[in-house]
Amino acid sequence: MEGANTSKCKLERSNLSGADMTGLQLVNVIMTGATLAGANLSASNLSGSKMQNTNLDSAVLTGCKLVDSDLSGSYFSNCRLQEVDDMSRADLSKCVFGGMDLTGWILEEAKLPGANLSGCTLLAGTDLSKANLSKCNLQGADLTGCKLAESDLSDANLTKCTLLAGTDLSKANLGKCNLGGSDLTGCKL
Repeated sequence: MEGANTSKCKLERSNLSGADMTGLQLVNVIMTGATLAGANLSASNLSGSKMQNTNLDSAVLTGCKLVDSDLSGSYFSNCRLQEVDDMSRADLSKCVFGGMDLTGWILEEAKLPGANLSGCTLLAGTDLSKANLSKCNLQGADLTGCKLAESDLSDANLTKCTLLAGTDLSKANLGKCNLGGSDLTGCKL
């Protein structure tokens, strides 16, 4: 399937576990409720795709493009997501990321309300500017150097987070945000 153009396909509730989908053009594909556990989606373009409640456990998404995609309620635990090209404006609400390393991700204006990012690493280069992180669980996450300018962190759980020098929280909405036990040394507020 490598390099095939499968744009606008309907693959909802499909079992694509372990499938090699490297380099596919999956723009505006409907994969709601699909199982992509262990699938290889490296260098694929999934922009505008509908992938709500998709199982991406142990999937490889290296170099993948997910701009304007709806992945709400999806499960990303154990995924390989290094060098994800772009997830700007993606809907990742109520997703589970299971302590993953999200360093360098572009999540500008992404929607992550209710997402579970506890224990995740989102270091320098991770762009969450203007992202909706309301009611998001970021407990114990390392956000050192992360861009969170103008983000909505209202009602978010940031207990025991590391937000050291370089973390940009300028103009962020921190209303009712729990920062108990977090280190804000050198953080830009």
